Amino acid sequence: MSRAFLSYAENGQKTLRKEDFIRFLDFYDISFNFDSSITNEIHNLLDEMVSAFIYRNQSYGNEVVKRVVQNEEKYKYSLGCIYLSLINIFPIDPERTMRERTRLFDEAESLLPLYSADEKALFTFVKAYELGKQEKYDLSISLYYEALNYFEGRQWPQLEGIIKVNLGTILTTTVSYFEGYKITNEALDIFVRRSNYVRALICQSNIASYLTQMQCYGPSEEISNKILLSKETFSNPLIYTCAIRVKLMTLTLSEKFYEAIQFAQTHQYPFPNGFISNFCLIPYCYYRTGQFEECLSEIKKLSKEKPTADDKALFSLLKAIIRQDKPGVEKEKKRMEKICCRQYNWPMLKILYQLLIYYYTDIEDKDMLIDSYAKQAMVFSHKLPLPDLQN
Repeated sequence: MSRAFLSYAENGQKTLRKEDFIRFLDFYDISFNFDSSITNEIHNLLDEMVSAFIYRNQSYGNEVVKRVVQNEEKYKYSLGCIYLSLINIFPIDPERTMRERTRLFDEAESLLPLYSADEKALFTFVKAYELGKQEKYDLSISLYYEALNYFEGRQWPQLEGIIKVNLGTILTTTVSYFEGYKITNEALDIFVRRSNYVRALICQSNIASYLTQMQCYGPSEEISNKILLSKETFSNPLIYTCAIRVKLMTLTLSEKFYEAIQFAQTHQYPFPNGFISNFCLIPYCYYRTGQFEECLSEIKKLSKEKPTADDKALFSLLKAIIRQDKPGVEKEKKRMEKICCRQYNWPMLKILYQLLIYYYTDIEDKDMLIDSYAKQAMVFSHKLPLPDLQN
């Protein structure tokens, strides 16, 4: 066998004859099973895993993963290794190191020519999702569109909806809320046609969030209310947690501060892993209603959880304002701007400038008021007010 041919085979450009493959196995004393039933078995497990993911049935998905792990050696040394590589990257295991994830992606990508159209779409979707988590947004968007180009719909018709709803999330980060809104509506139609109401509710929650950021507060609140009313029908708690977060943001941005406080009091829930989410807005709502002691008390209570960097910055800014510490206000304002711009955190930037406009109006600082209005207008246009922090 020539070196050139071996190189082509290693890079997936040419295929070894079965007899040559067997010679390699014999030379390295590797036991390999050519039984096609093993390949069919793991292929069915892949179908079950994707189906569990599409319908958000995590417990069943975990059962499938256990079955794969129990038979991993059998699949590894059979033609089932083709699908084992795809299963190993889906779903993403957050405990794996970056080096391990890179190795698994490279292994699965080398087998890409052997996958069906929908399997190629699945691989590309997972890779796009991974890059999005790493904040490599341009690459992520490009791969999401590539996944849609691969998609055929024969194996997993709803995979198109999964790709589109995740693409919508990235588009709202870097392009515009309207683009995310449009493609998420397309995903919603797919899930409704397939009677996948859990995924449909998640789409509606995202749409409500995007409407809020486009200042369409009435329609957003209406969608959130419908989701919360459906709680007795669907038991997935994540859906209602998201709806609560969205409605808190909607009420705050629409300056319904008393309603936001009351809503938070009637929709208390344990903070998973200390993540307070949009409940960080409640101290701000207390401040806007003139309840300064309650504002400080709420900050103290929420600080015992695990507030994120932008949450802490908001709390520090509120405390500086209440202390009437003008230098402190400017310092904390700049800190929060930098944090939110680095995160592409448009909702918190809107809260920041809403707060600053109120504050500078109150102390009659016209220059800073004009600056805050200008930066708020940039955020409404999906432009970062500190463009030097975009990269």
